Amino acid sequence: MKNHPISRNSVLSAILILACMALLSCSDDSTGPDATENTISGTIAFCSDRNGSDDIFLMNADGTGLTNLTQGTSYCYSPSWAPDGSKIVFHSMHDGNAEIYSVDSSGANQTRLTNNTDTDYNPSISPDGSKILYYSGYVDYPNFYYDIFTMDIDGSDQINLTDNDFNNYSPSWSPDGTKIVFVSNRDGNLEIYVMDADGTDQTRLTSADSSDYDPAWSPDGTKIAFASKRSGNYDIYTMNADGSNLTQLTSSTPNQRKPAWSPDGTMLAIETDFEGNYDIGVLNADGTGLTNLTNTDYNEFHPNWLPDGSKIMFDSPTSGNYEIFMINPDGTGLKNISNNAATDFYPVCSPVY
Repeated sequence: MKNHPISRNSVLSAILILACMALLSCSDDSTGPDATENTISGTIAFCSDRNGSDDIFLMNADGTGLTNLTQGTSYCYSPSWAPDGSKIVFHSMHDGNAEIYSVDSSGANQTRLTNNTDTDYNPSISPDGSKILYYSGYVDYPNFYYDIFTMDIDGSDQINLTDNDFNNYSPSWSPDGTKIVFVSNRDGNLEIYVMDADGTDQTRLTSADSSDYDPAWSPDGTKIAFASKRSGNYDIYTMNADGSNLTQLTSSTPNQRKPAWSPDGTMLAIETDFEGNYDIGVLNADGTGLTNLTNTDYNEFHPNWLPDGSKIMFDSPTSGNYEIFMINPDGTGLKNISNNAATDFYPVCSPVY
């Protein structure tokens, strides 16, 4: 057999072919340690003062693609997405007191929707995209006087649903949009109530000598999670949507609050003060498996799930200032995704994923 000399170009070609094959192999590997990070998607709205005042920003779930939605408005808080991801509503104190605004997710058509002397807070858009829910009122310290309102998506037809001289706040649409859960002190202390979306049939669901608050609908609308001090510390409870089957999920010494359901309804993310400050924790929907995910010496807030349930977002000052972080529900994969010297907080992911 004759020996054929191998040219330098042939060797380089072979190396390039092997390298390309290796890269293709790596791109198809879904089991590597960074695979989840490489495939993460979604758009996150959050608050930041990186331009000198609190604005609403958008970024991709991996931290790229930063956009200032509300530049020039300032003092903007509590962003909430439309179900189709086309619009964001928020409240802003740009004009002296808190009012409700909307803006397209492209940044266009920023519109002030309310205009009154009261303060308007925490808007959310109905599941069908036609209405906005919020609460409005004033404070005569130590008393709070808030009522729950709805209005059409363009700001018209503003209706006071509760219309009483008590504190009614923290309203939330049921997943099908037919009910609204909220907190009220109309019977002496803070309790959880529910009403039809038009304000009729207002019904008290809880009855305790201490405060119940932070109600959150399960994804299928059959249960409501909430925080209560009825056991001495603030603990997490669930009940059926009609108030039956009250179940205490946590009973440890730390206080627990702000329950947020995973998209599949099997878990809850919470704020928990295991170490004397608020960390982000998770537990199963039946109360088992309570775990401190962050375990830091700082207060961490606003746990919120990605729509596919793969990660939990929250804000934390562990980097020296509040930043937006993500973590897997098992406590691995902690990542600072805002990574800026400014204050970044209140992350909410678009439902369109």
